[in-house]
Amino acid sequence: MTITVDPPVAVAPAVELDVVDCSDPLGLLHRLDVALQSHPQELVIDLSGCGACDADTVRVLLDVHCAAVRDGAALVLRRPSEPVLQAIVQSGLQGVFSVQAGAPDQRQGDLSAA
Repeated sequence: MTITVDPPVAVAPAVELDVVDCSDPLGLLHRLDVALQSHPQELVIDLSGCGACDADTVRVLLDVHCAAVRDGAALVLRRPSEPVLQAIVQSGLQGVFSVQAGAPDQRQGDLSAA
């Protein structure tokens, strides 16, 4: 019988990223993937600077959300800009994402009421 023990994985309590350009979904995916590799308990993405958001960007956010959940982490969208909020609502995913409207201690919850 062989028993394999994986080395312990260091867990970061939280990783925070400011995203000012949502026009490059593949670049965004790469940045978020790198952030998830540190195995954070929470990945906070500040989207207040995103002036535009399309379906590909929403798909990236959804994929990262799913990957975070699989890893036992929470994905939080901090201060999403109006275009980001509109794209999420138009995609019907407003109940999926956790949103932080203002300061780090001000949780808004999901976007169901949007």
